[in-house]
Amino acid sequence: MTTLVGIIGQDGEDKEIVFAADIQRTKLGEDNKPRYKIPVQKIQFHKDRDFAFSMSGDADSKYGEFMDKLISGKIDLKKAIDKGYLKELFDLNISRWRREKPTKEYNIFLFATRFDNNPKLFIGHPLGKLEEKTFVTLGSGAEMAQGYLDLKKDIDFVEEGIYFPRQFSREEARKRAYYAMSGAVGGDISSSGYDLAFVRSSEIISLSGKLEDIEVERQNWIKKVFSGE
Repeated sequence: MTTLVGIIGQDGEDKEIVFAADIQRTKLGEDNKPRYKIPVQKIQFHKDRDFAFSMSGDADSKYGEFMDKLISGKIDLKKAIDKGYLKELFDLNISRWRREKPTKEYNIFLFATRFDNNPKLFIGHPLGKLEEKTFVTLGSGAEMAQGYLDLKKDIDFVEEGIYFPRQFSREEARKRAYYAMSGAVGGDISSSGYDLAFVRSSEIISLSGKLEDIEVERQNWIKKVFSGE
């Protein structure tokens, strides 16, 4: 249970991915109702800062092992991108289902890379398929976040029912990410707080903060988003 947002902004040759997440982890009881909530940093980074990533779904021990492998570089993500498939993500989800009918217990992977000094945004689907995106919302707050993006009003063209949004400037991308996260945090009981990173060709800037005062963090993020630094 989480909200993840990724949007590409570009000014000329200067490209930036705005990567945003909430900071709430919700522990469910046997009745599937929330027992308690704790703040956690959901956006993680490869040890050499080649990519930023996060996941929606169950945060169990298997999830933790998968995250550790990504951070340490034991998973070759660049090679997986070339193949369009991440076997370790497939294995993570299949191990939960145990050859039974797939359930809601799965993880979806969102990551932003800067390989070859070219920022790109991807989704890793439950069965391992990797898909490049220009914008995306994931998690329990995704529908509310998507509504605030309102991307259908900003399209270049439509082909066979598929909307192709225009290119956003860096400033626009930051604003869209902020509005999307604000909508999700305001409407999804499983999302609260803000985590933020900018993935650029030469660096990844983390503006993460596990602040107990959510309103203070919200105000801080407004300043960060609109300052652009």
